[in-house]
Amino acid sequence: MSETFDPPEFPAKVKFLIDGQHPSQRLGHKPGNQSQFAKLLGTPRETLRDQLFGRRVLPTDTQTKLAEALGFRVDWPEWSTGSALEFKTRYVKDVPLSPQPNRGPTRFARRTALISGGTAAALLLAVLLFIWVKPAPAPQIISQVRLFDESKSAVIPGSDGNGASPQHTLTALDARSSNNFEIKSAERFFFAMGFVLNHLSVGKNGAMKVKFSVEGLSKDGVAWSEPAEYQYQDRWKEFDIAKSLGSDAVLRAFHLEEGAGLPIAVVIECKKWEELSKWNGAIRISAQDLNTGKEDQVSLQYLVNLAEPAMQGARAKECAAS
Repeated sequence: MSETFDPPEFPAKVKFLIDGQHPSQRLGHKPGNQSQFAKLLGTPRETLRDQLFGRRVLPTDTQTKLAEALGFRVDWPEWSTGSALEFKTRYVKDVPLSPQPNRGPTRFARRTALISGGTAAALLLAVLLFIWVKPAPAPQIISQVRLFDESKSAVIPGSDGNGASPQHTLTALDARSSNNFEIKSAERFFFAMGFVLNHLSVGKNGAMKVKFSVEGLSKDGVAWSEPAEYQYQDRWKEFDIAKSLGSDAVLRAFHLEEGAGLPIAVVIECKKWEELSKWNGAIRISAQDLNTGKEDQVSLQYLVNLAEPAMQGARAKECAAS
């Protein structure tokens, strides 16, 4: 089951992609034809209708398909946090149209005349070729970002010796029903999330050199951060959730075959109250392959309700992503 991080006004944003002249030329469907749009997207029409107008949720898998097929990115602020109008404005401005196929001899004859016309015609032909041939988008390093239901959790034995700051793992990888957090205690705060790393360099014996981080953002920067290093291909199997549930359960949660990607499932916890109180609800996931220089990031927006700070001087505990 895919977790959802629903962009604001996403039904209107997707409706623009279905109905708009610009995106229809990009994808190749008739404007407003939902059946044709869904077929070209690779998603059943009824599934798409249910996501938009029934359950009104938009799984990250569907968002990724939309972005790849229609030429935008899910980490655009206009998509992830902006309005439908802001998204439409940027889309029309930044996304180039796909080439249209050659539909008859008239266009061929016209092009032949241009070629025979000398230097000016050759320059114009070069411009036409530039428009027609566009580079393929770079593959995304980060995909399938999900938020898991932290109520399906257990305290890791031995981590709660003094009863103050337990460390958690999950007992099931169920999708969280909403993205709303209520924080009453820094010591008891935690949430569980996951994502998949792709297209990374793997060396001899599975060696890798990757850094990734999960950051909670404030209005002027970073409120809290969880950095981690990824040194070998099977590192994901050693995080606490994979050890608790088994690597097969993690693969199933992301609908992956072994080796098709690196599914990271982690618990974020043990924060200072002053860090949490600055968190504006946005989370940024970043990854960099130090062997190739590839890097990627995804930004998501959550709702955060803060209780009255009851422990301003609370003892802080450092925790790594686990």
